[in-house]
Amino acid sequence: MDFFKSIPGVEVAQVARPTPSKRRKYSIHLTEREAAETRLARPDNFCICCHNLRWRHLGDHSPTKIGDLKKSSYEGCHTCGLLLDWVDRLMRAHDERGDKVLGKGLRGKVKGVDLRFRETLELDISIEGFPRGLRWELHTLLGTPALWTTIQPLPTVPGNTQSDSSALWILQKLHQCSKFHGYCAPEKELSRLPTRILDLGAPEWPKDSSLVQQYLTTDLKLYQPEADPSFDKYICLSHCWRKTDSMPKTTSCNIQEHLGRISYSSLPTTFQDAVVFTRKLCIRFLWIDSICIIQDDKDDWMREASKVCQVFQASYLTLCATTAPDCSHGLFVNSSRDELRDSRSMKIETTPWEVHARHPLDHSCIPASWQVIGKYPLLNRGWVYQERLLARRVLHFGPQELIWECASETTCECSLIDPFTPKQIHTQALQIKSAFKKMTRWHEVVEEYSKLALTFESDRLPALRGLITQFQSWETFRNVAGLWEGYLLFDLLWEAAGPERTRPDKRVIPTWLWATVTGNSGHVSYPDVNIISSIHF
Repeated sequence: MDFFKSIPGVEVAQVARPTPSKRRKYSIHLTEREAAETRLARPDNFCICCHNLRWRHLGDHSPTKIGDLKKSSYEGCHTCGLLLDWVDRLMRAHDERGDKVLGKGLRGKVKGVDLRFRETLELDISIEGFPRGLRWELHTLLGTPALWTTIQPLPTVPGNTQSDSSALWILQKLHQCSKFHGYCAPEKELSRLPTRILDLGAPEWPKDSSLVQQYLTTDLKLYQPEADPSFDKYICLSHCWRKTDSMPKTTSCNIQEHLGRISYSSLPTTFQDAVVFTRKLCIRFLWIDSICIIQDDKDDWMREASKVCQVFQASYLTLCATTAPDCSHGLFVNSSRDELRDSRSMKIETTPWEVHARHPLDHSCIPASWQVIGKYPLLNRGWVYQERLLARRVLHFGPQELIWECASETTCECSLIDPFTPKQIHTQALQIKSAFKKMTRWHEVVEEYSKLALTFESDRLPALRGLITQFQSWETFRNVAGLWEGYLLFDLLWEAAGPERTRPDKRVIPTWLWATVTGNSGHVSYPDVNIISSIHF
């Protein structure tokens, strides 16, 4: 694919969701589609087994036994017959592929079917002896007709986050965000480049497709703007550090070598993937902390570490290695090899219909709040917390698809993720004029942040410095050691929560500061109280 055809500013055709049909004369309560659903059901117009697949009747009853579904189909309900056909097809496909937990040979052990409507119809197949069962989403494709109101049109997910279609999806999101998102659009499109940044070379996509791989894996170099500031778009990489990591680092010994050339093949997989993806997006510059900060120069490290928040805030996009525990695991995942999908074409009353089935995708790497953490390494890290909240746009490389976060929108390639995540909550909370409500938001930040881990507990306050600066830009109060001058009484009313309420052995700050509670031993909680009176000394 020639990615220059897809860069922002070039029109990309999008298929809109089908508009609902106008009401017809089948019934004063039925749309044209619902009337067709009724004709597919048994002659008495309503089936107690499949509920005509109408959303308002699904999910409020016990699972339908497979024997009842067969009986209803025999008595004339075509929809029950179609569901039986789907169960048979899906179980046959499962037996051909198998499952690491459930195994094979389950086709004859199906007990029943539970129908639920969330964003589209979910088919839960209960299996004898296996409490987990199997869950499928039934859907149509965007731009194609659907017979049932509960079987919704959904986009196709490639399942390979390295694919051209995934890169095209991101290009579309970047174009939409930069043009139409008020919270995200900067005053200036180009940002001042950091002190050092990786130069991937001019984004000149090869006309000869045989040269594309060579272009994507070309060597790079460290670029250090001199006295004159440089302005351009750049991308940041957010990744997990490990104490034993052998990741490439810039030091006072090799900086001159890095300024001349860095071999692509010498980079770990996560860094290589970040280089490839940045080049696919036609962006020239990439910032990676271990290479762009001189790691053995204490003065440089202190100076550049204090600018990290500004670096992420000004970046055009931040790539998050969300599922990778270290830099050797890479960004890209190809789940299409493991994912089980199926489709069925049918003709009803001379109209062709096509229904697709797939396993629901895993969105747990982006929880709706930090109440649920621990499954994916990156979001457990304290430094990443403010990187994620401060970055203009964030792209998570999930276990099955790409997930987009900005201040205005959260979405994914399958479009079924919870659309309201902490990044949006944070941005919108800071638009409120009430100073007290902003301080309430600060307490939420502390509660969420205190659950996260740091390699060095001495970083507990420094790793939140960027968010403190952000809050200070809205309020005139000083922040001292994580406490706000004008709300000191409220800030001191915290308690340690969690199964282990201990503090680290080596303490360098007073015990009455919330920052003494570590993510390993518990977290901070603020009780809902009102201060009736206070004594001033």
